This record gives sequence, C-alpha cells and structure tokens, in this order.
Amino acid sequence: MILFDCNPEAAMKKRIQGLSLLILCVFMISLTTGCSSSGNEFEYIDNAGQITITAYNGNAAEVTIPDKISGKSVTSIGKWAFLNGSSLKSITIPEGVTSIGEEAFLGCSVLTDVTLPDSLMTIGNCAFQSCYKLPGITIPANVTRIGSRAFDKCSMSEIYVSPENPYYASESGILYSKNMTQLIFCPQEKSGAIELSGKVTSIGDEAFLDCTYLTSITMPEGLVSIGAGAFTNCGFLEEITIPDSVTSIGQNAFERCSSLMSITIPIKVSSIGTQAFSWCWRLTEINVSSGNENFMSEAGILYNKDKTRLIACPAGKSEPIEIPGTVTFIGDYAFLGAGCLTDITLPEGVRSIGIEAFSVCSLDSITLPDSLVSIGDDAFFACDKLKDISIPSNVTNIGWDVFGNCDDLVIQCREGSAAQSYAVDYEIAYEIID
Repeated sequence: MILFDCNPEAAMKKRIQGLSLLILCVFMISLTTGCSSSGNEFEYIDNAGQITITAYNGNAAEVTIPDKISGKSVTSIGKWAFLNGSSLKSITIPEGVTSIGEEAFLGCSVLTDVTLPDSLMTIGNCAFQSCYKLPGITIPANVTRIGSRAFDKCSMSEIYVSPENPYYASESGILYSKNMTQLIFCPQEKSGAIELSGKVTSIGDEAFLDCTYLTSITMPEGLVSIGAGAFTNCGFLEEITIPDSVTSIGQNAFERCSSLMSITIPIKVSSIGTQAFSWCWRLTEINVSSGNENFMSEAGILYNKDKTRLIACPAGKSEPIEIPGTVTFIGDYAFLGAGCLTDITLPEGVRSIGIEAFSVCSLDSITLPDSLVSIGDDAFFACDKLKDISIPSNVTNIGWDVFGNCDDLVIQCREGSAAQSYAVDYEIAYEIID
C-alpha cells in the first residue's frame, strides 16, 4: 500500500492536463482579486499584492528568487513551480516567503543546496521529492507544517531543525515533534544501526520508508504505536525488537523488509494492520508473546487468539503447512507472495478466503473444503503454476479477477454452480464434475 504518492512524470501529466483549467481560473482571479503575469524567468500570480511564483522558465544552475516582483512581495512558491528542474543545483528562497506548495521542487534531480527563509511556515506534500542529490536541509524556526513525503527519495542522511522551532526538533539527523514523542521522518540515506530517542511514543506513517541501508533499529520502552508503512522497503533491516509497550502496528508497517527473518509481536499489541509483513521474502517466523490476549502464533503463522482467523503466513516459509481445524477465515493477503508455498489443504470449517489471500504464490495444488462459501477478489491472482482447482458447489460468492494471470487454469465445478458461471463470465476453461 502507498499512502501518498507522487512522481515527476505523473505530476507533469497532471500539470499539462490542468493547464486549460488553470488559465481559466487565473482569468477569473484577475477579474476579482489578482492577476497573472510572466517575466523573463518567473511566472506568477498577483493576489491582492502578494506574489505566488507558479513557474520558472529559465535553465540556470543557481537561482535566487527575488523578494519582490513589480514592487510586490513574493510570499509563496506554488505547486509544480520548479517541477522537473533538471538543471537546478541551488535555490535561495527569500525572506517573506511563507509557503512552499505541493510538489514545488519535485524531480529537481541535481538540486544539492536549498536555502529556506526564516519566514517560512509550511512545506507542502512531496515538495522536494525525488531531489536525488539533496544531502540535507535545515527547517527554519517558524515552520508549522511539513507535508507527507516532503523529502522522499532525497539523498539525505541528516535533517536539521532550528532550536527555536516550537513544532519540530531533530536528533541524530532524524525529524521529531518538538517534545520528541513522535518520530516523523528518518532521512533515507541513514545507514547501519540506529537508536531512537527514549521519549518516542509513536513512529509516524512512512517514517522510515525506503531507508534501505538501515540494518538494526533499537526502539525504546514507552513506544506505543508503529504507523502505517513505517518501515516499508527497509531492505537491509535484519533485526528489530518491538518493545513490550507497543499496542498497535499499522498496515504495511514492515512490508518488503526483505532481510528480516523473524519478528515477535509483544504482549500488549491489540491491532495489526493488513499486509504488515507482506513481501518479507526471508521471514520464516511471526511469533507472539504468550500473554497476548488478541493474537497467537503456531508454527510461525499469525492467528487471532482463538485461531478462527489466519492472519499472516511468512513469505519465506518453506516447510509444509497444516492449518488448524478451528480456522474459518483465511485473511486478506494472508499468503501474499509466499514464493515457497507449492501446495496446501484448507480444512473443513473454512468458510471464506480473503482478498489476495494467495496472490502471487507458487501454488501448483490447493484443496478447497466443502464448507467454503466465499472467495475474495484476486484471491489466486498470478498463481501461474496452478493448473486446476476444484471449487465446491457451496461457493456462492466469487470475487473480481480471482484467477487473473492463471493462464493455464482449468476450473472443476458442478453443473449450474456459481463456479461454472464465473468460468463462463471470465472465459476460463472448466470441466463439469459429479
């Protein structure tokens, strides 16, 4: 799952598609509160005497934005203003500017130096995303908001914050809330082992996204929540110990941590989001502290406490799997990407298979029980080794594209069953069985 995404190509398409609408809006604004104009280098909007830079037409490597244009103060850098500025290496933003818009410097791939003014208050979503050579930045004293993925895909190893800033702080180059209780962003060039501030109670959404060079993270006792996508794609992360104080783990929290081999869910955890451990290719065990009242594990597989729901099977698990007879529901994404899983038998009592439950598995054989009544969307998507499957007549609900990209599949089903109708609708080969 991607919580917030933007990229230079998509942004450019949106910019082109929105050009006509922008011209119309600018025209309407000029009739009411302001007008647009263009100089040799900068395009801008004059809104009641305040200038917003909307585009830069030059190709200079070093750019200093003027503090005034036509005698009026420049106060904002608009959305996409420097989008894909491929020659821009240095930018100086003048005093008086209070906001940098979404994606303002997105895709400035050779930008290495940014000077932000003390007057700055807001930095928009993806403002400096994909500035691949930007090694660090200093957040001024008056910044009150930093948007999602503002510095994503930069070559930063350090982020600094003015000590006078009342909203943000930094320690060891990592961005925190002022009171150090929330970890907001870790620069993606951080490497090796790191230890988090002892005051941290929450790790924000996508805080360590794409920190591919981290190998170990020490979290403090007192940590309560791990946000959605917090450690997604930390590919070299080999070891992580979740403290006993943690109560919630967000969706996709450890997705694509491809070096992680085992993990233990602490005693107080009451909430684990979907795909929290998806695509962890080397993960063979998900363990749960014995006193946990909400979850348990058996043979390294994660279940709810009473074992009626199978939540997650580690993608690196290679030995044969025996699912307990208590299970009635195979959870959404439960076996997603299990590349070593070749065959499995679901026990009688299983009534439902969730969304993408076996998607992108190496299954060549699966036995479905007569108790089964529902198969979720994409449940067996891209199981391209699966050649045949017998769908029981009690199955009445078959989701969208359940067998997508299973090109050689033959469905075995009863005459007049939902499975036969599904095969006809999706043009899948089938054979009638008694």
